[in-house]
Amino acid sequence: MTIAESTPVGYNYSTSSWLAASRGASVTGYVATFGSWTAPRAPWLKAIADRLKDLFLLDTGWDGGVAPPIEPRLIELTWRVAQQVAEYLPTVQPPQVVPTVNGGISLEWTRDESELSIELGDRARLYYDIPSHRQTWEGEFTDSPVNPGELLLANFA
Repeated sequence: MTIAESTPVGYNYSTSSWLAASRGASVTGYVATFGSWTAPRAPWLKAIADRLKDLFLLDTGWDGGVAPPIEPRLIELTWRVAQQVAEYLPTVQPPQVVPTVNGGISLEWTRDESELSIELGDRARLYYDIPSHRQTWEGEFTDSPVNPGELLLANFA
């Protein structure tokens, strides 16, 4: 994975959009900025923003094969989901933010043998396996028989 550290990338809160120079731009003296982090409800939110910057800069073939770059709309959607988790479930541990080979993003929480992942792509998908509660499920996010927020709070806070 090649990240151009000098590429200006940032999230504009007033327009709810990500901004970046063209891929391959030669710019120096700029750093990514994602707003003020003086008192975030979940301290891990800045790390998520930094990770999303990295994913935004991935080019075609980032996996060593033919994986497409991550779609900017999915970066924005992932950011909104992370903000919602931080706002409503501030004690939940930070997720791993993982690009998928089909151009999507997966937010993944693991603890002991339990795991929960939200994959954002053409459709939002949910997977969870919580052995202590004998709960395993995979499918469309909106079809989940259990509220994902309750699972996060009960198993990953």
